[in-house]
Amino acid sequence: MAIEDQLVSFVKPPVTQPQKNVWGKGKGRTYKRHSVERDCKKFSGFRTLRKIVNAAPDDLIRAFIAFLWATGGRVTETLNLKKEMFTLNTNADPPILVVDNVPLEKCFKKKAEYFECKLCGGLGPKARECRLCGADLVANGRRRYVTEKVEKSRNEFFIGLDDPFADIILKWLKHCDDYLFLNPMTQRPFSRKWAYVQVRDIGSKLKLEAEAKKRHGEVCDESIELWPHRFRAERASYLGTFLSAHSLLEYFTWEHWATAKKYSKKGALGLAKEVGVKVQIE
Repeated sequence: MAIEDQLVSFVKPPVTQPQKNVWGKGKGRTYKRHSVERDCKKFSGFRTLRKIVNAAPDDLIRAFIAFLWATGGRVTETLNLKKEMFTLNTNADPPILVVDNVPLEKCFKKKAEYFECKLCGGLGPKARECRLCGADLVANGRRRYVTEKVEKSRNEFFIGLDDPFADIILKWLKHCDDYLFLNPMTQRPFSRKWAYVQVRDIGSKLKLEAEAKKRHGEVCDESIELWPHRFRAERASYLGTFLSAHSLLEYFTWEHWATAKKYSKKGALGLAKEVGVKVQIE
């Protein structure tokens, strides 16, 4: 079988971003793709995080937001957290929760490389012509990869019990036996769709409250774009104000500094702190 035919047989079409919201409430709304590089320029502060947590409708959602923030995990990683992954260390001052054996998502190794034609969508091997339209794939192709998932866990990391949401985290750990976010209907962790809907609804609620205050001439904080992955960038930006670059890579199990640079932004206050200015991050 020709290599082009082999590629067609096992390569899935590349995932594209939808143009409309197809999840839950508000179907048909224009879809907005978020970006931590564009939408999260610095740590928003604990006052903003408290406002988000307090806007949650119940203990389950409050706990989910708290764990998203405190672990800095991806959505699926947070949804699959188990009680056994957390160990309380009271010998530290202040005490800490040691977190270990958290499975990593989006961990892949490259198996093969191919090109997709920009002109007609045809597939072909590197430095070859498109088998459908004959275009030069070097000039008119997108590089694509065939990957295989690698089973790997995050490095051991910690959550300080001086964290503003430590009480929520400890209370929820005491409440759970196995999975922290178990759907009682399916006896499996809640889905990513569930997570996105909960965070989106909190963001919508806060935005409406801010707009109402502005209409009445009240002073209010600017509402921020809210989506689950933002909490990962918020955590990285906060830790980046006092952790070294090497420690930041270890905390999140990142392999490349470019990833840390993308997620962790100190902002003016964080940079001022580095040169000795006494700054209190609220």
